[in-house]
Amino acid sequence: MEIAIFSNDSPLARAVADETVATGHAARAVDFGDDWTADFAERPVGVAIVDVTADSSAARRVSSALRESAAGRKVRQIAVVEADSLGKEPIPPTVDDLAVYPFRPGELASKLRLIEDGWRASSVALVFGDVVIDTAAYEVRLNGVPVALTFKEQELLHFLTSNPDRVFSRSQLLTQVWGYDYFGGTRTVDVHIRRLRFKLGSEMESRIQTVRNVGYKFASNI
Repeated sequence: MEIAIFSNDSPLARAVADETVATGHAARAVDFGDDWTADFAERPVGVAIVDVTADSSAARRVSSALRESAAGRKVRQIAVVEADSLGKEPIPPTVDDLAVYPFRPGELASKLRLIEDGWRASSVALVFGDVVIDTAAYEVRLNGVPVALTFKEQELLHFLTSNPDRVFSRSQLLTQVWGYDYFGGTRTVDVHIRRLRFKLGSEMESRIQTVRNVGYKFASNI
């Protein structure tokens, strides 16, 4: 899997490149100012790592362009920010995951492995009213129209729908979906649940239920 690292040749970008190559993946540097669209169409990458600390406004522009471009629809995105800048630099809303530098041992490798493996369950089309979840195509449709979900939103939705009527705490969801102790804490689960409810409409808003003082569950029958 080839990885593109978007930055401005910062020390952080070089550290990310070294870490990425150490995981056994091919990596290439892309300056924020480069015209990369045509190159990506010919040489697609699996993951884009976006250096937020180097230039947060450029990072947002690139992340949005990756999500919207025909070449970038299947590119998963990881935003990288230095620990000292966490909370000071806005994270692009279009990224799929966040990594905080310096990385904990094996953290970046774990994130890349999860993305490379894709959905961990078998490919089955799940239908809930007007919502169709196509795990093979990484696509969710509402009334026949594809819904733009991030990678983690899709994984969270797939995990909940694959385990109907079972209540999961926020910590359990972090472990099962994110696969590690997420730096930002359990609040990230609440944010992703809120986004899923908003994007998928009343059907999923009713089914993705909050269990007070515990966590969340997906109701098979409503």
